[in-house]
This record gives sequence, structure tokens and C-alpha cells, in this order.
Amino acid sequence: ILFASCLPDLIVRLGHKAIEFQTNPRLRSRFERSHRIRTEDRRVLSQVDEGEYCVALGDLVRFYRKDKSHFPGKPFLKPDPGLAEYWKIKTEKFRHLGKPIIGIAWKARHGVIDHKDLMREDAVYVNLQYGEEAPEGVIDFFQDPLTNMEDHFALVAAVDKVVTVTQTVVHVAASIGKECHAIVP
Repeated sequence: ILFASCLPDLIVRLGHKAIEFQTNPRLRSRFERSHRIRTEDRRVLSQVDEGEYCVALGDLVRFYRKDKSHFPGKPFLKPDPGLAEYWKIKTEKFRHLGKPIIGIAWKARHGVIDHKDLMREDAVYVNLQYGEEAPEGVIDFFQDPLTNMEDHFALVAAVDKVVTVTQTVVHVAASIGKECHAIVP
């Protein structure tokens, strides 16, 4: 997700040539929907056929993101429209409170922040912590922890903004153009 903003630049540069993008199966539909490219599950890079070129997505950064002005500053991935509408409707029932709906995630590999340190009284908080049950004071729309990436993207799209530690939800929010405040634990 982090380097995927380079894909539109590569597509423009290659024009009509076919792009085969290899990604984690959980992200496959988002790339196909957003860029109209064919995706495959990851495969061994040495299996590239003669006449084909292979480049790691992270390597495109040195060609397309040489300084801050080269970042497009616009969404480059699209959540599933049906799921985005579904989560918008689910979160709407809290709009009558007159408070912003904020998606929150508090845990990352490199640190955890007490979720209460991220919260204010004048907002409604929704669980965006992937694979974790919501703590007290945070609305959890899932009986099981959030583990479906399609739902994750769509729920991020449905909230007003995101407050999170530095983890995947930062990149999800950026990729769809959602305001995000990242806190470094």
C-alpha cells in the first residue's frame, strides 16, 4: 500500500503495455478495481519470461517520488463501493449525536498507546484496529475482530477521520484520501 501511489505513474509511462501486478491476495481486488490491472498472487521473481520486465514496487519510488512535490496528494485506491455504502449507513446511526466519527487504532508492531490517550469527549470512536477487539469506549461493529481487508478499507472510508499509531491503517487512510493523524508511540 505504501508504494502503490507510484502505480498510476507507471501505467501512464507504459501506456498500452500490459502490467501484471503481484500482491498479497487480501489486497488484490483493490488494485484491480483502482487501476484496472491484472493481479496475481505473489510468485517467484525469477520466473519472469524473456521479454518481460520485473520491478519491485518499492523500487519505483526512486523514479517517481524524488521529492515531496512528486507525491500526487490524491487517492489512488478505491474501497469496494457496496461495502463503503454499507459502512456509511452503519456509522450514520451515530451522526445524531452531533459528534465526528473517528476511526481509531492504538497498536502496532513497534508500540502500543493506551487508546484513551487518543480519544476526546467530543467524538464517537470506531474500532479500526485490525485483528483486535475494541476496548471500552470504542464502537466495535464486528463480533469478531476486524480481519477482512475489504471491510477495513470501506470502514476507513466511512469515518470522518482516522487517529492511529503508525501502522497499516495510516497507509489505508492515505491511499483512499481520508484525513489521518498518526501518533508515534
